[in-house]
Amino acid sequence: MWRGLILLLWALPAVAQDRAPVEARFQDWLEQVIWPQAQARGVDRQIYDAALGGVTLDWDVPSLILPDGFAPRNQSTKQAEFRGPARYFNTDNLIASTRIGRDKGRQLDAALTSIEGRFGVPRHILLAIWGRESGFGAVPIRDNPFPVLATRGFMGRNASYFTGEVVALLQIAQAGHVPLADLKSSWAGALGQPQFMPSSFLAYAADGDRDGRKDIWGSKVDTLASIASFLNTHDWDRNRGWGF
Repeated sequence: MWRGLILLLWALPAVAQDRAPVEARFQDWLEQVIWPQAQARGVDRQIYDAALGGVTLDWDVPSLILPDGFAPRNQSTKQAEFRGPARYFNTDNLIASTRIGRDKGRQLDAALTSIEGRFGVPRHILLAIWGRESGFGAVPIRDNPFPVLATRGFMGRNASYFTGEVVALLQIAQAGHVPLADLKSSWAGALGQPQFMPSSFLAYAADGDRDGRKDIWGSKVDTLASIASFLNTHDWDRNRGWGF
């Protein structure tokens, strides 16, 4: 046992040393690829530095294309959608979610009426999506999206897509809808209560409570309006039921 522990301890500095050149290339990539694109889209250097200063690679992100010499890692996903449907559609959970959704519908009746009139999407659809994505806002959203998305942009599959998402995220930070410290995501980089990727936020987020901000992190009304905006933009037909 002790021999194995000693060998492990000897190996740890080597792992850190092996990662150092990759981390250095990552910092060069941020400066040479991300910063020019962000600057071209109106992001101030101060915002860029506040968001990405000190950010390092997140080696625990799944679906990475690791540099030569790095051992393959467990690439399993945590997303419930990619597991067995019995767990995702657990009856007890659905019954509880339905009860909470009805309560939320009563509490937010005036806001939902306004959103329905504005976007044409019925409230039960909005409440169902909100409940599934973030438990009606009860699920903690704690992760910093910058290292997750930047890591995927630098050495992830579909890197060009995630590079664009990093730039979009910087645009969101620049707009100041929430303080930078509150701009949180899931472990996969999806933002706020409706779990929008940054490009989706830029395209579909809505100011439901008319306060001048699109706050899908703290505002229930903005969250519901943003979900409605997404569906409306994707040709939701208010004259048909949900199954079309």
